Amino acid sequence: MKIKQRFKDHPWSIGCFICSIVLMAIATFFMVDFVFSTYAYFTAPAVVMFVLVFAMMPLEGYALYHKEIGDVEYNKDSKFKLVRAAIIVLYGFIGMAGGVFSSVSDGAIETIFGIHDIKTASTVSGIAFWLAIIFGISATLFFNYKRSKASPKEYGRSMTIALIKSALALVGSVIGFIMIGRVAVNILMYLYENEGIGMGNYILLGGYILYLLLYLLFFALVIVPHIIKWFSKSKA
Repeated sequence: MKIKQRFKDHPWSIGCFICSIVLMAIATFFMVDFVFSTYAYFTAPAVVMFVLVFAMMPLEGYALYHKEIGDVEYNKDSKFKLVRAAIIVLYGFIGMAGGVFSSVSDGAIETIFGIHDIKTASTVSGIAFWLAIIFGISATLFFNYKRSKASPKEYGRSMTIALIKSALALVGSVIGFIMIGRVAVNILMYLYENEGIGMGNYILLGGYILYLLLYLLFFALVIVPHIIKWFSKSKA
């Protein structure tokens, strides 16, 4: 199956992921530049978009399963529409809570939201965050299994291979990013070492942020679609 088919099958989840990493890359710029108030404005929606990925993936997997069995009328059911909306709203709320607790200071949270026990609220938010991700991945794999028409043993073997491929792709891309990034930083330092401390630092910072954004886009547009492909192969 061609990679472009992954974008057709999972447009919302991949789109949410791309939005998430772009927002996080922008937030990283403000974090490095110590503009923490602006950093929060990008981090919170980035976390929301990231959590929504795990709401969209099982919904897309469910749609692909019904397409596989020839049921094209499933999405007209009012109960399904209600459940789909409830899932998206729930995941959006969990993502917003995670984004707030990860980017907004305790004092601001207490002032704005009136929450006094910040530690407990943050812990509950973190648990909900990981449960939402685990449930989203599990539901997606379940619908992939139903669509694959494979036996449990065959599907388990396929998932093991997909997991190994994904791990190798992630490790390889990170190693490549570090090696190429280090070379790029050394070249920038060599070219601008006589520009003065202020200008040199901003040039290095801009180069770092630009390269981080390019890497994240590579991760979203290449690595993630491959991982989705490996985990969603049908028997055919």
